[in-house]
Amino acid sequence: MSELNDGEVQTIFTSPPYWNKRKYSEEEGLGNEKTSEEFVINLSEHLKRL
Repeated sequence: MSELNDGEVQTIFTSPPYWNKRKYSEEEGLGNEKTSEEFVINLSEHLKRL
């Protein structure tokens, strides 16, 4: 997020999607990853694009 400086954020809470708790029509959408590690990586990549 360009509005924040590096190191300003320590914690991010998300709601939804939750890893492996919801099923969406997209097979590759957030929350459909096979592992929690994949979810964290995909969520991090998504947040970088915001």
